[in-house]
Amino acid sequence: AEYLGDSGGERRKVDLVVMFALHALARIRSGSQIDCLFLDEILDSLDAEGCERVVYLLGEMRKEIPKIFLITHNENLKNRFSSRILVRKEQGISRIVEQ
Repeated sequence: AEYLGDSGGERRKVDLVVMFALHALARIRSGSQIDCLFLDEILDSLDAEGCERVVYLLGEMRKEIPKIFLITHNENLKNRFSSRILVRKEQGISRIVEQ
């Protein structure tokens, strides 16, 4: 989609709102409890304030979705989460190095 006049961070925020809304709609329409959400590098293109807002929102979402998995390369966010899994890729193979 095109977002004329918007920065990369603004486009990312719109994408996140749409993604979260579609996830909520899927939960409502499925008639069953969807208890996990996987998010791959959704914080790219966001400034520090934008990242903080999304992290806060994810904390609020955990009230209804107990398992949220966030994949990020942002080292500054590592300590913002109570549970972490550190994965390193070496010679084309990904390994868990810390839990």
